[in-house]
Amino acid sequence: LSLTVDRTSGKRYLGYLGGTISEVECASSDAVIASSPDGKTWSKRTVATAGPFAGDTVGYWMAVAVDGQGKDHAVYGDVRYGYYEQDGRAKASALYDDGTAASGNVIAAQNGGGVYNGLIFDTQGRPVAMQYNSMQKGTAGGLQLAVKQGSAWQSQQVVSGATSERPSLATDGKGLVGIAYYEPGKQILRYTYAAKDLTGWKDEVADGDLTHNGEFSSLAFDSQGRAGISYYKCGKYGQDQCDPARDGL
Repeated sequence: LSLTVDRTSGKRYLGYLGGTISEVECASSDAVIASSPDGKTWSKRTVATAGPFAGDTVGYWMAVAVDGQGKDHAVYGDVRYGYYEQDGRAKASALYDDGTAASGNVIAAQNGGGVYNGLIFDTQGRPVAMQYNSMQKGTAGGLQLAVKQGSAWQSQQVVSGATSERPSLATDGKGLVGIAYYEPGKQILRYTYAAKDLTGWKDEVADGDLTHNGEFSSLAFDSQGRAGISYYKCGKYGQDQCDPARDGL
């Protein structure tokens, strides 16, 4: 799920995997955004409908953001070209929707992308999309960040290695962009950030305790531009599985 609030109007937007049940997947089939002015009465729009054929699911890892005019946008994974549990991971795409007739812009096509998506807007009002690709090697894999320049997307690799569920993309609204993510090899929480030109990324350890920590992170900035991260922490360092008795936030 992806929840965001328009700070001007107070309207809520919730992105999720909805629609009818997929014929071949263990989930619903469509990318949907529900919106509400008060958190009580909801309406919804279907961002993308998959269609009844193999791999008929769109909407995985929805990320929703609101632009400066109060319009909702989304980034999501599309695995309609393959079964997600089988070859869909290798054929998945990362798609972008701005609510217009020209929606469905392709960020990464059928290369295994569109996982753990994130979406923000930079100081120029351009959409900036994060997505993870574990299927590609070299500069096409890892955590990718794409900026929409006109009608095209320009992508760069921000983190080359693996990560786990819920890396978190955020901005301070003044040009600073950051990503909180989990490094599986060292089982630690990391934070990488860059200025508004999105170059010269700096990476640091946010929590270096020798525990299993940093998954399911959530990054935000306060009014002074300071980063804060909430995340999951559990077990002892070196354990592959978390110890329920040691779960913590």
